[in-house]
Amino acid sequence: MEEFKAAAVRITGQVLDLKRTVAAFYLFQCHLEEFGVVLNSPEAIEWLCQAAADDESHEDADYQAQAWIWRLSRVFGVELNIPKKQLEDLLRISVVRGHRTGLEDLSQLAFHIRSYDNASWEALYLDAQRLFLKFTGAVGMAYFLPHRMTIKFNLHNLVELDAQLRLHLGENYEKSLKAGAISENHSGNTPQASTNTGEDVNDFDKIYLNERGHGLLHFAAANGNIKALRHLVAKYNCNIDLPNQHVDETPLICACQGGNLDCAIYLL
Repeated sequence: MEEFKAAAVRITGQVLDLKRTVAAFYLFQCHLEEFGVVLNSPEAIEWLCQAAADDESHEDADYQAQAWIWRLSRVFGVELNIPKKQLEDLLRISVVRGHRTGLEDLSQLAFHIRSYDNASWEALYLDAQRLFLKFTGAVGMAYFLPHRMTIKFNLHNLVELDAQLRLHLGENYEKSLKAGAISENHSGNTPQASTNTGEDVNDFDKIYLNERGHGLLHFAAANGNIKALRHLVAKYNCNIDLPNQHVDETPLICACQGGNLDCAIYLL
């Protein structure tokens, strides 16, 4: 305990020294388990607050502290002494990292706590949910966040999307088109076109949008953009069962993870 405390208050240290926030998290756990100390709720939450203090950290312990801080402070009956904006940021980033309990916490703050700023909590909940489902693949990984995309395509404007594909594919663009391919008509009906589900990887399928090797079909399915998904499948030579280059997830899996039923049914 004393060694953890010394590490938690150390301003600087050697490269191999225990990180301050991680030491603080261990101290919180010691209180939780009554390991070497009698549980003291205010002190336990104070250590948890210190563990959550580094916004730029990538330590698992720091991530957990930031995701749990509001929920556990309520369980322990200890009032948090942190600004509302900081709590908003912690819960939002925790959701994006995959901590689903953060969504439950935001929901409680938005819908069950009577206060003058219910609307702001509700807006934060909806934004965090949108980011979690559409941009992290609902698995807490920043697959489709804009700053993680190596190539950017506009799924919301099909004319611009085609122009971007033409520019990206260059001389291979025409070869990437299906014979007699047409885009989705205004009635919303699905165009009838053959789809490659074999092992061949063509130029369209070699377009990887991020370091995990997700393609345009993965992106559209994860985002729930059924219009763009239909357009791409109907117009371009593409393999709808193509796995990404990381964990062999198909566009169908991306649609399911994001809770996008219409995209999932279409791909099926």
